Amino acid sequence: NQKIFTVFSNPAGLEKIKDALRHGGHKLPSPTHLVVEMKQES
Repeated sequence: NQKIFTVFSNPAGLEKIKDALRHGGHKLPSPTHLVVEMKQES
């Protein structure tokens, strides 16, 4: 359960980021799991 990629973005780019990470995960030699955490700026 180690984080390999961490991405910060605004909510408008969320779908493109998820798609890019999903496609990039296919190139890794082990199974991947995508977790989206929404954090608000203070």
